[in-house]
Amino acid sequence: MPETHWDASLPDFVHLLDLADEFTAVDLKTFTKGVVSFEPGIVLPVFETAMRCRDPSQRRRALALLRSAPRKEGVWDSMGAAAVAECAMNLEEDGLVEPEQVGDIPDHKRVYFVNPAADLNLRVVHVTFSCEPRVLILENGRMQYTWSTRERVIHF
Repeated sequence: MPETHWDASLPDFVHLLDLADEFTAVDLKTFTKGVVSFEPGIVLPVFETAMRCRDPSQRRRALALLRSAPRKEGVWDSMGAAAVAECAMNLEEDGLVEPEQVGDIPDHKRVYFVNPAADLNLRVVHVTFSCEPRVLILENGRMQYTWSTRERVIHF
C-alpha cells in the first residue's frame, strides 16, 4: 500500500498536533527540566505524525513539538525521536525543490519503515530506513516486496 494513503488523515494529524500543543503548554508551565514518565504520552503519536504526514508545515510543526521540551516516555525520548524524524524527512525531501504542499513529496521518495536502535546514555541512534519499495514476482507467481535501505547514525 502506498504511503500516500496517509494523506487522507491530514485533518487527524492537525487535530492531534493541536491537542499535543495544548498538552505541552501545560507541561512547560509545570516542569522546568522536562518530563519523565513510564506511561506513553505524546512522543509516539507526534513522531508518527512527523513520519507519516506529507504536509511540510505540519511535519515541521511535529518536529518543533518534539523539540519544545525534553520528554522521556517509556523507551521514547522526544529529542531522539525528533532527530530520527528529521533525518527521514531530509531523506524524503533530498533533491526536491522545497516542498510546500502534500503532493510535493512523491510516494517513491517516502520512508516506509524505520528500524532504530538507540543508546540513550550516549544520545545516539543507529537507524535503518527502508525506502523505494519494489515488487518482485517469484517463480511460484507470488509477489514479494523488497526495499532499498539507508543506514544512518544520528546524534542528538
